[in-house]
Amino acid sequence: MRKLNKKKKTKVLLINPAESTVELSMCPPFGLGMIASFLEANGVEVSIFDEQAGERNVEKHLKEFQPDIVGITATTPVAPRAYQIAKITRELGILTVMGGKHASALPQEAARNVDVVVVGEGEKAMLDIVRGRREKIIYGTDFIKNIDDIPPYWHFFNMEFYVGGRNRSPRGSMYFLPAGTRVGSLFTSRGCPFNCIFCYNSWKGSPVRYQSPKRVIADIELLVKKYKINGLLFMDDNFFYPHKRLIEICERMIEKKFNLLWGCQTRADSITLETLKLAHRAGLRSILFGFESGSQRILTMLKGKGPTIEKNCEAIRLCWEAGVGPLGSFMVGSPTETIEDLEKTLAFIRSHKFDHVGVHITTPFPGTALWDWCLKKKIIPPDIDYSALKMSNKNTFYCNDTIPPEVIREYRDKMDYLGSPLTFSHILDRLRYNPQLLFQAIKNPRESLRYVMISLKSKLKFLWGRRQ
Repeated sequence: MRKLNKKKKTKVLLINPAESTVELSMCPPFGLGMIASFLEANGVEVSIFDEQAGERNVEKHLKEFQPDIVGITATTPVAPRAYQIAKITRELGILTVMGGKHASALPQEAARNVDVVVVGEGEKAMLDIVRGRREKIIYGTDFIKNIDDIPPYWHFFNMEFYVGGRNRSPRGSMYFLPAGTRVGSLFTSRGCPFNCIFCYNSWKGSPVRYQSPKRVIADIELLVKKYKINGLLFMDDNFFYPHKRLIEICERMIEKKFNLLWGCQTRADSITLETLKLAHRAGLRSILFGFESGSQRILTMLKGKGPTIEKNCEAIRLCWEAGVGPLGSFMVGSPTETIEDLEKTLAFIRSHKFDHVGVHITTPFPGTALWDWCLKKKIIPPDIDYSALKMSNKNTFYCNDTIPPEVIREYRDKMDYLGSPLTFSHILDRLRYNPQLLFQAIKNPRESLRYVMISLKSKLKFLWGRRQ
């Protein structure tokens, strides 16, 4: 390992590993951006190498930038690639640090592949490492109490790639935005007060913190003026909480006349008709809810005592009344789930009107309560392929041993088909609450036809599969 020259400015390269496919990448790696801007504010020279945005040839970048320290982040599906990169940097004698969700969940495993592992938040820990801290595993570094103190970070990213996400994914989560919309994304909070057994947040020990409305508006203004965005995604787990902050943000967006169309995600028990209507005036057109199941037994097991089926039904009704399209996310193949539970979820989807539905196979991730449950049941193989641990993977069945995988997959496909209708009434609903899409159809009929053809293809594929 090369020694740091204390007389010259330390150079840090932060790396965001990725799989080969980057077409659906919508958001920059916020965590790395915040670490980079924090280090830069403390006099450190920083660069980000972002494979998610299509950057390749890490060896060339290492040679050109000549970093003293490399920091690598990784979620579980990209952990194998992260370890490959770590092998390259260590062979070059560069101090190699790993953090992020996977390393925080499995620090001992990560420590076998890198020089230093950071468990938890990375800003202060990386600054300590730059200043000479060298434990093999760094636990419990002080978290940043006021996240407004972290400077903006978009200048570290290829923003032309990220603001163009809408055109790469006409049927993804940005479908409610007209073609050609330049889309920004924001993460305005840290932590989560809830403890869903399948979520990474269940292992985090840091408290929930929120950016102030003033900082949120300043960031939106920067994205509008510098990167010319006209669409926005708030990536917070629950953007509608706390209500007072949400109301102030929406009121300021209206005052500033940003004229942005935007989407967010929240919980069914966090919305009211009043807040929905205000958010709609501020540009909200789409909300993602993690409804997860139509069975109260499964829902309580996954998310605790708070959410109820009745509350989820009410949330859908309130969204349509306020002019906001509700998206529903569901999971199948959960622990102890039965055919009866799956039928209840199917009935829930069939009996409600959604703007879109996403159905995923329940997947365990290291560090979650669900992962621990699977370990206890001895259903996690010792040679598990981390890259397969994606909720979009239709062939990963670790959490349910009561229903055959092919039956779970059949229910998943049926729910996805029923919840994503391509009907005349559905199109009218969209145009009623989002008339910009009508202007899109007139201005760019080719894009609209592309959307219809992709939708029809998926429907025909499903119907053909049922005949086999």
